[in-house]
Amino acid sequence: MSTTVTLDNRFTLAQPYVDSDGITWWHRSATGWRDGVPMRTNWIDRQTAPGAYDAPAYPDKRVIVLNGTVKAASHTARLQAMRKLGAIAADGSMISLRVADELGELEAMVRRSDKPTFTMTGSYWFDYSLQFTAPEPRLLDVVTRSISTQMAQSGTGGIQWNGPNAANALSNPGFESGTSPWTATNCALAQSSTQLHGGTFSGRVTPNGSSASGFIESEKIAVTPGALVSVSAWVWFTNAVTTNYSTSVRWYNASNTLLSTSSAAVSVSATTWTQVSNSFTAPASAAWATITPTLSGTPAAGQVWYVDDASLRVITGAQWRGPAGTTGLQWGQPNSTGVVSLDNTAGTANADVIATITGPAQRPAISTGADWIIYNGNIGSSDVLIINTGTGSVLLNGVNRRSYLTQADWFTIPAGKKLDVRFAADVQNSIASMTASWRVSYV
Repeated sequence: MSTTVTLDNRFTLAQPYVDSDGITWWHRSATGWRDGVPMRTNWIDRQTAPGAYDAPAYPDKRVIVLNGTVKAASHTARLQAMRKLGAIAADGSMISLRVADELGELEAMVRRSDKPTFTMTGSYWFDYSLQFTAPEPRLLDVVTRSISTQMAQSGTGGIQWNGPNAANALSNPGFESGTSPWTATNCALAQSSTQLHGGTFSGRVTPNGSSASGFIESEKIAVTPGALVSVSAWVWFTNAVTTNYSTSVRWYNASNTLLSTSSAAVSVSATTWTQVSNSFTAPASAAWATITPTLSGTPAAGQVWYVDDASLRVITGAQWRGPAGTTGLQWGQPNSTGVVSLDNTAGTANADVIATITGPAQRPAISTGADWIIYNGNIGSSDVLIINTGTGSVLLNGVNRRSYLTQADWFTIPAGKKLDVRFAADVQNSIASMTASWRVSYV
């Protein structure tokens, strides 16, 4: 098989190639394609000793020079071919440069970095030389590989540790599906897209202007006396508040009678999202708990505030999850491991991973086991979150959300190896999914 070069997905240079106008294109060489790239470093000579001080070295940009010959049917056709070839990437745009040979077809994204040169020979011939520069030195397989999985989901049976990382028990923590089951007291609650911490919506709270305090309350979550309940909410206030906001918990007995409220008032700045978290111990006779973001001090009606990405976690330690009346340990099989294996064994350079996550998912994360990328927000069923581990970009529905990462251990697929990547989230479901895409990469 001869070598074929394709520029901008529309110009073919081969050995030879005849286009629709009857012009024959001969590709002769592609300097810098198979040669590899130089290394970039900054050696400092030792003043009073042999050699130099060591310094980090990095692969430099890739400079590619294409040389070949063109034969036209007439002198006019030759001039037209020269004009067409000289116009490739003449505006400085990034274009695709692909080279196909016996080992397959690889691609680099390049810009023209020098003027093209043409030398007319014979009556209808000319030689050409084109120089391009690829800022990213790796060469990528033209085929994008991908594999999908649901998030990790545990099976039944066995023992569950409901420790500090217990799941968020709230069904609508980010108001993505409206305001239900939240209720409002001494204030009005509405779904809003005006101020957002995560996802597409938040809860807007408008005080009635006359009550000493106003709060919104979640659905009731089952607890047992002595259990530790951890609550958290992100809040945004039109005006700063001074020791009169609390992410509180209301306790109810088995008859749904209110027992008490646990609070811890703090000050919160204006017009910025602030996370306020508390932990309280369930009192005697408690059977239910609710999270109640509360603003006290007779707030004015103009003191509009927002709540988003709330959580209530019941931390009880070890829990027996086996069938009733059984003894011993019974381990269930997971419904989904959430793990995909990404193959770069043919590659000679590390390969980037693009993870496309569809919701609903609360605090979705991707992990290699040692490295984690965690998104501190909720995504709805119609949202798409795209994480590129090579560029570090994080896009939610096309909008930059990199600031939402609470952990970013950027990883790639090592050259010549496979990599297992796991998709997980705070609350398990069988709807959310992740598709991991990559291109085998070469130096």
